Amino acid sequence: MILVTGINVFTRYVLHFSLPWANELARYLFVWVSLVGSSIVYKRAGLAQVTVFYNRTPFFIRRYLGIIVQIFILLFSIYAVKYGWKQTIAVRFQHSAAMRVSMSWIYIAIPLGFTFILIYSINNIIRLFLDKKDKQMEQEESSKVISMKEGK
Repeated sequence: MILVTGINVFTRYVLHFSLPWANELARYLFVWVSLVGSSIVYKRAGLAQVTVFYNRTPFFIRRYLGIIVQIFILLFSIYAVKYGWKQTIAVRFQHSAAMRVSMSWIYIAIPLGFTFILIYSINNIIRLFLDKKDKQMEQEESSKVISMKEGK
């Protein structure tokens, strides 16, 4: 994407002509990088998060909040895959203006990227349910809460 944009800038400002397909290719590569790349960032837990409320809750509640968030991400991913696929099918006979490729090759990035997010979300839900370290920390924290209530 950077190479294509760089070549187009060079040809436009130095050679005084523009490659008709370069802007279109850069735009479509940006879509692909954004959608598939976001799934990779999601897998690595690198997306921006607002954690003010989350960090102030007791650990045993955090676990359930994490599961609820993952379920919402899972449901949205299912929705995006379903309707992204429908849109991909709907545009299969349309072609891009400059490169003349089927628009379905561009639109398939939507269901593909969200399929990866869906898989990682399922993995995160399973991990949250099965993580023994989390269960130990939850038990320790709940015992602290009980001892605080008893006045110990």
